[in-house]
Amino acid sequence: MPRLVFALLIVAAASNVRADYPGGSYMIPPRLDTAVQLENDIIKGDVDSVLRRIEDISGIALRPGRVVMRKKNSAGYFGLYEGALDTTAFTGAPPLYSFPFPHWARLEDMLNHRFYREATEAIGSDEATVYFDAERVYMRTLSQLCYFRNGIWFTMSGSRKNPFGSLSVGSTPPGAELLINGTSTRMATPCTVGGLIGGVYTIEVRMAEYQFFTKRVRVVADSTVHASFELISDVDTVYITGDAQYSLVLLPHPPIDRPYVVDDTLSIYGDRIRLSPGEHRISWNGDERYMSLDSVVDIPAGRVIYFDYLFKRRYGVVRIVPSPFDADVCIDRFGCSTGERIEELPAGLHRAYGFRQGFQRVKSDIHVKADTITTCNIDLRQVPDSDGDGFIDSVDECPDVYGLYNGCSKPRLRTALRTVFGEVGTFVASDSLTIGFSLLGFIVRTPSNRNFRNFLSVFSNGRAGGVNNYRGLTALNTVSVMYRGLFGMAELGQWSGGLRYQRRDTLALDSDHSVFFDSASGIEPRLYLPSTAVALGVHYNRSWLNIAYSAGYQWEDIILDDIYCRTDHSLVRTTFDNDWWFHQVNLEVDFNNGDLFVPAIYCNVRLPFGRQKYTHWVTLNAGLQLKIFTHPAPKRLKGSL
Repeated sequence: MPRLVFALLIVAAASNVRADYPGGSYMIPPRLDTAVQLENDIIKGDVDSVLRRIEDISGIALRPGRVVMRKKNSAGYFGLYEGALDTTAFTGAPPLYSFPFPHWARLEDMLNHRFYREATEAIGSDEATVYFDAERVYMRTLSQLCYFRNGIWFTMSGSRKNPFGSLSVGSTPPGAELLINGTSTRMATPCTVGGLIGGVYTIEVRMAEYQFFTKRVRVVADSTVHASFELISDVDTVYITGDAQYSLVLLPHPPIDRPYVVDDTLSIYGDRIRLSPGEHRISWNGDERYMSLDSVVDIPAGRVIYFDYLFKRRYGVVRIVPSPFDADVCIDRFGCSTGERIEELPAGLHRAYGFRQGFQRVKSDIHVKADTITTCNIDLRQVPDSDGDGFIDSVDECPDVYGLYNGCSKPRLRTALRTVFGEVGTFVASDSLTIGFSLLGFIVRTPSNRNFRNFLSVFSNGRAGGVNNYRGLTALNTVSVMYRGLFGMAELGQWSGGLRYQRRDTLALDSDHSVFFDSASGIEPRLYLPSTAVALGVHYNRSWLNIAYSAGYQWEDIILDDIYCRTDHSLVRTTFDNDWWFHQVNLEVDFNNGDLFVPAIYCNVRLPFGRQKYTHWVTLNAGLQLKIFTHPAPKRLKGSL
């Protein structure tokens, strides 16, 4: 019997699990997954709703807004996963409560305590999922938590208020740019920043011709913390008074938490150091992500010296090869594209995923090394029976989402809509930024008002003045932007000579004005229709064909020039405002002969709506345009356009 007890103790020690009793601590076994899929709305994952596993809880430090989720699996093991706090959860249902740490506790202490709905001795009745930040515990539904410590039960009361505080920053002189945790707030001192979750922040101020200063400030919930800086000019030399035989060296705040090393022996974690006069070697290890620093500086006596250094990011190249070759590939924060992709990325860990209709979605972590080319193969596995009808999709002649071929039942409306929405969602996720410019086109416009159409006909016999936006050629006058399924367009109407009135008879406009042509007297009436249009809508790309619908507004003037005035025998110009709304359907056919620059044929039809001032126009426009893809254009099979 003693041997059996001894063996059980050895097994428990090897698995890093301690006894399960109220208030008992735990250790995390190494065999847990390194990531977990987000299943709640309290904590947000950094990439694709995935929370990353924390391997070591000793000395753990969280910047404000970061949260640790402690999750117990079915086997009773705990795992820690880090993400960002979703503050909107405080206003949702069920309610979210925050519990401040007891005065004796740190984050590492709280992570080693179990929490209960009520004081109980029942094993395994502790809460399976608990959330922590550097100063608080978060729980859904529960406004009170119990924990066991030193043989006594304690109770914590929660609050539904957001744990927000404010930070007021001033400087002498004022007008310095404020940075919080390395990110610019785009605010100038003096200023107050609200909505900050309680915790320790690194604040910095930056101003031209002044040195860069850094402070660490604790923001307390429901209060305003004040901080001030007295900036030192780069132009003026600052001396240290007295008999001090040293100089003060101010160091820039590094982007990652690594110390400066002075003279190969002294490690500096702060932003300033006292050094004796003479030469000193200052170095900083940027690891794989930043360029390292190694410099020798000559320090004079009794001076305040600012060591100016710009930290530079290191980059590497990643080559992603999907299978099948036409799968969509996305990289975190760098957009999506179709097919093989080569991208220059900052060194470090990135996540890529590939997807294609009929295939299972695949995710892959890529460790990009500086100054190297990393190849990543993403192999998508085809779903053998996506509709679950018992027949593999390769021989199933029925649509993939319902039934068998001859016995195929008509799909329900919900099933059909779900299929369509799935295809649209896949397209939107992979639709990269595309910019199009019209090169050369032809336009035909027909007025909807019959009286204006009859009036316009008296100018139609004359010569059309080159490039125009009524009937004729257009050139370089339209730009369109497409991104994530959205479509935007701006068009500038063009005229070079207008439409000329060349009839032999005289046209009376009213009792005081008339229109006639007289080349000897220099009377050459013209009609101009300058306009500018903008439109916004949606688009969908299917292989080489792109379809877009948009609604827009056209600012337009009708200008009559060289109109004869009978009262004072002068030539006048008359302008009429003729703005109107329109629907627009745009079709584009892409040519497959490039990755970045792709020519295309476009055709759009513009139909007016709403009230008219003088006339509406029905417009047909077609021509050639050049499209610029920010990521490689979708590849198509040989033989297609």
